[in-house]
Amino acid sequence: MVKTSKTTKKPRKKPGRKSRYNAKMHPRRATELVELGLTDKELAEAFGVHVDTIYEWQKRYPEFSESIKRAKEKPDGEVVAALHKRAIGYTYDAQEVTAAGEKNADGSSRVIKVVQKKIHVPADPTSMIFWLKNRRPQEWRDTYRLQHIFNREEILEHKVTRSVLGGLPSTSFIADAAHNLPFVHACSV
Repeated sequence: MVKTSKTTKKPRKKPGRKSRYNAKMHPRRATELVELGLTDKELAEAFGVHVDTIYEWQKRYPEFSESIKRAKEKPDGEVVAALHKRAIGYTYDAQEVTAAGEKNADGSSRVIKVVQKKIHVPADPTSMIFWLKNRRPQEWRDTYRLQHIFNREEILEHKVTRSVLGGLPSTSFIADAAHNLPFVHACSV
């Protein structure tokens, strides 16, 4: 009698918990929520997972990552447009409604007057600065480059004179310090 062996291997399961990711639901729902302005942390709360899980899903599932990237472009673009508008100032139409004349018996006004107005919002300097610092950082950043140029001989002579007159450290100490000073020292403030 011939023995036949059935050696069917069961596929091994990956260790750990099964992912809660749903390829049909999560990208679509993420798009909706991110377009409303939710951050990654708030998105994680909406899905009932930790923010690190959102980052892991973005790495593992390209469609999820792309849906979030595309969805972030819309509100970001709206904010950029609003910031630009605020930085340069704008005018908008408004209606002013006033009640005029004698009051009716029930206390309401007989004549209601509607006036069309143009309201001007002036340019906002803070918005301008923010815009320029981000769009042209080389010209508008708060960091300045300062250069200090030292002449070792003048420093040494000045320190030696003060040392003799004012009781400062000895000339050998000053000479060592002056020797270690760079000619040009640059720093950012």
